[in-house]
Amino acid sequence: MVNKITSFFGKLTQLPLVKKWQLLYRSKVNHYCPIVIDKYKVTSVKTKKHLNNFLSKTPREKFNFVKKPLLFLIILLVIIKFVSFIKPPKIITVFPENHSQENPLKSEVEIIFDREMNPVSVERSFKISPFVNGKFRWENNQKLIFIPDKNLTRNQKYQVKFDGLIFSANYIPLFNPKNIEFETIGDPKIILYSPSQESLEDLSVINIIFDRPMISLTVINDDSTKKNFFTISPPLKGEGRWLGTTAYQFRPSQPYKKSTTYTITVSKGLKSEDDGVLKQDFRERGF
Repeated sequence: MVNKITSFFGKLTQLPLVKKWQLLYRSKVNHYCPIVIDKYKVTSVKTKKHLNNFLSKTPREKFNFVKKPLLFLIILLVIIKFVSFIKPPKIITVFPENHSQENPLKSEVEIIFDREMNPVSVERSFKISPFVNGKFRWENNQKLIFIPDKNLTRNQKYQVKFDGLIFSANYIPLFNPKNIEFETIGDPKIILYSPSQESLEDLSVINIIFDRPMISLTVINDDSTKKNFFTISPPLKGEGRWLGTTAYQFRPSQPYKKSTTYTITVSKGLKSEDDGVLKQDFRERGF
């Protein structure tokens, strides 16, 4: 098999067209390769000549020869270092996030800078509106934490800003720091209920789901939590229980009356685990 392949390529190279291509290729190589080799030789000879010339100089002459390039390199490094040194500081992370909502009432304000800051200038310029009493804590002079003396107000919009210049540890000012706005958590709300505008079966369950925990996990199975916190009209016998801390389910023990419209009412005043209060009656009619 190998002999057949060798014989085939041997015959191929004897064809007139192939021979013509070979001659053309060799002529191109002979034309360009000497030029490349000559350029390399010239460059190599020049480099070797400069190197020998430098080595033959006295130490003082060698120093004078490299003095200007070395000085230029040192100046360039100093400029790069100086530019990074005078670059203004900036805020890289804040918590609560800007324009965020539903933040816990126990939230602390955290601001992280990209370098160490001057704590006195930062604390003096720090302003929170509406005003909140509190104290400051620092981590490595780079992370500022404002700790309120008491919980923030529910359902309240706050704005944090720096009223005046603040400086880095090297007294480089931070210009035009952005204001931070956030909103605390509001009162509890019912976000889902069922059945809603559905045809009832004889013993359809009633589910009510809140947007946050309404009871503690430790009392889910207590008898006191089985008491209905809503009313059904017309009255319907049954038993309720919590499915976790946010969902309540009522199971009727008697069939619904035919051709009857039932109404669920959750009275205002119901408290959540975070001490929120349902501000308005929730009423669902028509199932």
